[in-house]
Amino acid sequence: MEALKSNKTVVYLKISFFTTALILLISEIVKFQLLIYFAKPFLIPILITLYFFSSKKKNLIYLFALLFAFISNVLFFGILPEYLFYGLTAFMIFRFLIILVIYRVIDHNNLLPLTIATVPFLCVFFYIY
Repeated sequence: MEALKSNKTVVYLKISFFTTALILLISEIVKFQLLIYFAKPFLIPILITLYFFSSKKKNLIYLFALLFAFISNVLFFGILPEYLFYGLTAFMIFRFLIILVIYRVIDHNNLLPLTIATVPFLCVFFYIY
């Protein structure tokens, strides 16, 4: 019974995620800023909840990465320069954590693709700081 309830929850979360993504896509196309401000903050929390309910093995680093992605999305809506700076910092932490997750998954004998993917991140990181 629990598995059936969990499956329904995952289906509802998937529907709500893709519905929110579609609403954001349409609102970006028609440049409807008010809808973007209200809908965009819901996207990452739905994704976190979906990951929590659908994944059998939870990766704590990935959850923290999604949390920093949410923080950066919210801070990018701010109008003060400090919000932009904090949003960029949260985004850089998000990118670093995602690279760490990928590094743990890939084969360590072939680090060339990881090195190539990390170079732009490091350029932006060292330019900001």
